Amino acid sequence: MNQNDYIGKTLKPWPILVDHYNGDISDYKAIYENISLLLQDPSGIWIDSLPIRKQLIIEAKLNPEFTKSIHQSLDSFMAIREATRDKVTKFSNKTAWIKAIHFSFIYFLHRKVPVNFGHPDEYHFIANSFCYLKTKGFHIECIDGLISVDNSELTRLSQAIDARVKRLGKVGFRAITSVLNDHFSKDEQRFFFYRRRPTVPKAQKPYPPHGYVYNLVCKYIDLPCKLKKNQQTYLLNEIQDLSTHLATILDIDKMSPWANINTNSQNILEKLQEWVLYPEIFYIPQISPIHGKKIFPRIFELIDNNTPDTLSEIDKASKVMNRIEDVILKDGYICGELSEKDIYRLCADIDSPANIKKSSNPYQNLHMK
Repeated sequence: MNQNDYIGKTLKPWPILVDHYNGDISDYKAIYENISLLLQDPSGIWIDSLPIRKQLIIEAKLNPEFTKSIHQSLDSFMAIREATRDKVTKFSNKTAWIKAIHFSFIYFLHRKVPVNFGHPDEYHFIANSFCYLKTKGFHIECIDGLISVDNSELTRLSQAIDARVKRLGKVGFRAITSVLNDHFSKDEQRFFFYRRRPTVPKAQKPYPPHGYVYNLVCKYIDLPCKLKKNQQTYLLNEIQDLSTHLATILDIDKMSPWANINTNSQNILEKLQEWVLYPEIFYIPQISPIHGKKIFPRIFELIDNNTPDTLSEIDKASKVMNRIEDVILKDGYICGELSEKDIYRLCADIDSPANIKKSSNPYQNLHMK
């Protein structure tokens, strides 16, 4: 019995057969022991409870008519998971699994003290984003826990964002940044926008998904904006909703920070095809490509002929990039407002201005104040 078989069994709960169990049906520890004994096969594929839980939570949101049975399924799975202490490794014996599912339902029906298994908030964020897009006309299906969406729907979403940013033109970074920041209130913080840094604890606050929209703004920064203020506000609100939900449901980790420098709506789909399946921490480059596109290639040009000196250059260039990124996020600097002198002063403790300019050369012919 594979993962889909399990989901199918729990989405259509079998009758509760109390006669499968001869002991005290209110003794949850004894029931747990029976579940554990039934499922001791040490071979086969590893059962990862996280995708199953997320799939069921999303399906409950997309198909409200199944909410009750899906919640029963989640409870059943969590009881089995806890009883076996995550050591279950294979759906090898259907009879044993069916009995274990029966026992889990007996456990919930007759336990004297109610139990409630919590689920990660990010699963609900993803499910809510799917529901939002579905109400906007996007074709999203979730059948037996498996989520599918046509590529044409993703294309339509990214093109919708692109078209709105293009119309805004010179309204620029500050307005885009402001509206995204406002949207990420404390109640709506997305799990997926922590910056992944090996030296920084994971318990840092998330940042809004500026990277993708930043790239589009860079593309259209010189276009005049002919819209009235109320029209600009309307488009900004649409960009806020569309970009937030796009970034929440997609696996942003597939977007390399190096390859993402010149991303636009024509090629972003190649980088955003796989759904987020695990509650990992994802990284979106938060810095404008106008700064980054000259620094990153230089870093990687050095890799083929590594010496102590070139490795030192790579390290310094990386520190410069991180420092620029940090100040942009912390102090609200945006492209066009962080001058070359600002950068040299900011990174004075890392390297000299001459060496920064020589090693990365990111500042020539750029439109900076």
